[in-house]
Amino acid sequence: MGWKVALLSSFLVCFANAQVLSNGERSGLVQTTASLYPAKMLNHDALNNYVGGNLAVRFDEKYAFRGDIYVFTSTQRGTAVINDHTMIQAGFLRFFPIRRWDPYVGVGLGLSGIQTVSNFQRRYQPTVSLNTGVQFHVFDYFYFFIESSYQHMQDPWRTQPVDQLFVSGGLGLQLPVKKLMGNH
Repeated sequence: MGWKVALLSSFLVCFANAQVLSNGERSGLVQTTASLYPAKMLNHDALNNYVGGNLAVRFDEKYAFRGDIYVFTSTQRGTAVINDHTMIQAGFLRFFPIRRWDPYVGVGLGLSGIQTVSNFQRRYQPTVSLNTGVQFHVFDYFYFFIESSYQHMQDPWRTQPVDQLFVSGGLGLQLPVKKLMGNH
């Protein structure tokens, strides 16, 4: 019973500490996540698994530059299409802050190295992503997030695309660099 009270108390302290973010507190945040990404292929009957993460720099209350990396691990369900796949992307996010909530949309461009089941040669292809999600700031150094990402890439050996819908969520880490450096 004691551990439950301690856990509840710590959550209440976190929520009370960050009741509302004032103007300027999001600017200068450096945010990062690492997560598992289930990915539904939109042009094939397959559900893939990726591991990956991102690093974002909030250079303004409403804008961030973000870099992502995703690495294919396996096909969870359906007919395997991909044998090996790594994507690296960079792009911008636009946030719509509401108190401690940060809904966002974004776009990214990148490079993808892919090896399909039908051809064991690795090919490099451009990728385009559209991202949407929401962050909930729990504390100066932590936030919860949930996001989805549409990833578009052409199959290097066929005329059809290898489009996938990624979803993820979890706990993200953030450093309020502006606050730590004393520039309010």
